[in-house]
Amino acid sequence: MRIATRLVCLLPALAMVSVLPAGAAEVNGTLAVDPARIAGADEFGRVLLYTPNPLEPGSSISHWDISATPDLLMEPFASPTVPLGEVDLTLPHFRDIGWPQGSSVITLRVTDPEDEGFNDPTVVAEAPNNPGGTTLGGQRLAALQWVAGVWAAQLGSGVEINIEASFDELDCGPDPEDGAVLAAAGAQFLFFDFPNAPRQGTWYHGALAEAIADEDLSTTEDGFPPEAGELIIFFNSQIDEECLAPGFRYYYGLDGNTPPGQASFASVSLHEISHGMGFSNFVNDATGSPPDFPGLPPMPDIYSVFTFDNDEQLHWSVMTNTQRRASAVNTNRVVWDGPQTTNAAPAFLDNAPTLTINSPSSIEGTYAAQPAEFGPPIDLTGVSGDLAVLDDGSDDPTLGCNSLVNAFEIAAKIAVVDRGECFFTEKVKNAQNAGAVAVIVVNNEPNGLPPMGGDDATINIPSAGISQADGDLIKAAIESRSIIIRRGGLRVTPAGTP
Repeated sequence: MRIATRLVCLLPALAMVSVLPAGAAEVNGTLAVDPARIAGADEFGRVLLYTPNPLEPGSSISHWDISATPDLLMEPFASPTVPLGEVDLTLPHFRDIGWPQGSSVITLRVTDPEDEGFNDPTVVAEAPNNPGGTTLGGQRLAALQWVAGVWAAQLGSGVEINIEASFDELDCGPDPEDGAVLAAAGAQFLFFDFPNAPRQGTWYHGALAEAIADEDLSTTEDGFPPEAGELIIFFNSQIDEECLAPGFRYYYGLDGNTPPGQASFASVSLHEISHGMGFSNFVNDATGSPPDFPGLPPMPDIYSVFTFDNDEQLHWSVMTNTQRRASAVNTNRVVWDGPQTTNAAPAFLDNAPTLTINSPSSIEGTYAAQPAEFGPPIDLTGVSGDLAVLDDGSDDPTLGCNSLVNAFEIAAKIAVVDRGECFFTEKVKNAQNAGAVAVIVVNNEPNGLPPMGGDDATINIPSAGISQADGDLIKAAIESRSIIIRRGGLRVTPAGTP
């Protein structure tokens, strides 16, 4: 009777024991940066281009990849860590495609109706460092003029560059998950075989072609008036109506201190002008076809000349339509092959973070990782420890969206969690509360790495995302290494009890 009673008291402790199969070892890893690799670049230092699979609407391939750290201006979203006015690797990219050094004159032409868009008379509070006064339209125009000045000081052209700008209703919502288009821009004119063209049989963006030719080609060749815009920009008028989320608006300050939950109008404008000046291709990514004009043979554009697929070992300019269509979604394998950008990349980009699995030997190796925008940075020393998959007690326990029920397994370990359902910050905070020393987020899509965005000043452990394939391999190794005796697996009843 006394022995049985003692066994019942020990049951809760016995139920939590992990029993290793013979020869099994803990899954142990290190999350650190690799001094031999550059974040957002391939093994040769060529910067990755954004190639999401499935293809995303808009000019997906016409951006730097989101794996670059720190953020770059031409990543496919308004990058919060880019200092206001910083043009980073976008400038050597422009040198690669032929933009002359020097400065230029950029003139804005507003095409909004009276009392709308850039002419909106709505009275608002003054925006920091913005000389546009207290009207919404005045602040918008002053911010865009400031941005135009940034590019005018960087790009040399003897021909006045005209930009047509307006506000319009672009896609937004209705649910926040649907996202919104902040703005859209593009070149209004394309030219080939113009005077001084570096490459024959190649399309160039209008402003770039005119800068190289030193001639207003849109007027002399096409008969457009001299003030016609070489590029056109549309900003989403619904953003300031908080279509995306309550409180989410454009921030018109020029102090570089965009409040959380808002979008810097100046940063978005810098990004969009870049598209119109040359940071975009003219390929239909869905079909792989180049520009098709009646009476003209198919020709590549200058952006495609420097777009290189590491698997095909071909530039887009010499690919077939089928090859380009496949390359547009060849995640992490398409790079910008411009020498000036490649040479400049090490000065802009950090070393690449990696997850190194130290044991067991069956999965030893180095795995690519995407660092989070929040929490402490991943450094050379890194964080080492055993890996454990977290459990939040829900129907999908590895999502980590609730407080963890297996904190005893997570404490002092690197927690592994699946992407989905809730914010990255929530997952990492729940693991941190359980005692994790770092967090690895496994992608829920077959291609690429989780973007790991977010903001939470209370998070004090590093975290990073890994691919779905790598995550599945690591999780399988963790699950196979232990046998868990769970509560209720053994019951002892004292003599005389029902």
